[in-house]
Amino acid sequence: MKQEQNGKQKRFLVLDGSSLIFRAFYALPGLSDSHGQPTGAIFGFSNMLTKLMAEQQPDLMVLAFDKSRHTFRTERYADYKGTRDKTPEELLSQFPLLREFAANMGIPFLEKDNYEADDIIGTLATQAAAKGYDVRVITGDRDALQLVRPNLRVLLTKKGISEIKDYDTAAFEEEYGFEPLKLIDLKGLMGDTSDNIPGVPGVGPKTASKLLLAYGSVENVLAHVGEVSGKKLKENLQTYADQARLSKELATIELHVPDLAFAEEDYRIQPDMEKMQAFCDDHELRAVWRNFERLYGPAELALDLDGGENGAAAQDLSYDLGDEAAVKTAAKAPYLAVSGIFSGLAPFASLEGLAIVAGPDAEKAGFVARDSAAFPALLQLLESDQQAVVFGLKRYDQAGLRGQKAFFDVELAAYLLEPERSKYALSELSQKYLQEAAPESFDDEKAQAVWEAKAISRLYPLLGAKLE
Repeated sequence: MKQEQNGKQKRFLVLDGSSLIFRAFYALPGLSDSHGQPTGAIFGFSNMLTKLMAEQQPDLMVLAFDKSRHTFRTERYADYKGTRDKTPEELLSQFPLLREFAANMGIPFLEKDNYEADDIIGTLATQAAAKGYDVRVITGDRDALQLVRPNLRVLLTKKGISEIKDYDTAAFEEEYGFEPLKLIDLKGLMGDTSDNIPGVPGVGPKTASKLLLAYGSVENVLAHVGEVSGKKLKENLQTYADQARLSKELATIELHVPDLAFAEEDYRIQPDMEKMQAFCDDHELRAVWRNFERLYGPAELALDLDGGENGAAAQDLSYDLGDEAAVKTAAKAPYLAVSGIFSGLAPFASLEGLAIVAGPDAEKAGFVARDSAAFPALLQLLESDQQAVVFGLKRYDQAGLRGQKAFFDVELAAYLLEPERSKYALSELSQKYLQEAAPESFDDEKAQAVWEAKAISRLYPLLGAKLE
């Protein structure tokens, strides 16, 4: 049975925090606050998390981490992961910050004695999938592909998270030729140098795959070793049979970690704005705070779309931007997405009105006409340091709207991400990044401007995260 909310299957995002934090640490140069505390990994992790959350739109989340190198696997095989370098001190010193960051984000941070992050991931992800949730595991570790099953996909990261390969059962079987769970048999035969799992000497990926396709499992390969062609291969399979069984055991993700069960209420995202702001201020993480605002910033500006013909007077709006207190409230929004109606041609173009969306909530939209008493106050706000987001900044500049330093141009961002494209129409960007087609027609210019402002407000976090 699918778990749904407003007709949509609830999404549970399960992050391999250990994998992502290492990628974040090595992807960026060393950064520190004025007290000498390293912070680069937190900055990089925040960028990754913002991008993933903006793209995946999860309802529930968890971050899973390795607690120590000692696990039940090292008890079975002391050299398990024995070839890995020690964690750098600069990264170790950031783990307390990471726990505090996760708490402020309102995302559970889990680690368990004697178990790896993979085991936490496997236990929670498979339980949630069995209950009908749409589960997405984000990791750079290919071992997690064994978890793929109905309702459970693995998104395998490459190059930080700039490239992600999405594996469902069909994608896995197309690449490997057998079902996802057989990955543990593959590792049992060929081993895994990254985890120092020995496997069978002389058996590589091609030979292991060929044996699995013929016999189905490590146990069945060993039971039919007399049928295997190749004297040396047969000899190694016989000599290292116990090692193959042990290797399969080491590669198997534990799906029943004690005292760990999936319950929806435990994994709801509950951010704490005040604590996050204090955390970012203490460690001078301004970019981390901007990322947080993109996801959770206050969207208190609510405008009435039915304010009257040809632009309502300020008093007809449900939220009066001409009021000093209201302008201050609007200034608290993490960003203002705007789309203008223009008259005349450059260099004599002028703004006749602005559709506006405050922050990431695209439903909080409205229109302020040029003849409204609210219009000058809105222009003053947009020309301040308030983050404003537009499509095609040049037109606004030609019409006399000149923000000092805080404009973000969605059109220019799209060009920077894909300079080889010939067109960057807002309708095309909406289709590509939001998977939503633009209306075929609009009732009037105001309706079009409102649609554009809504699209711009939703594109900004996505494109901003991709640029960072």
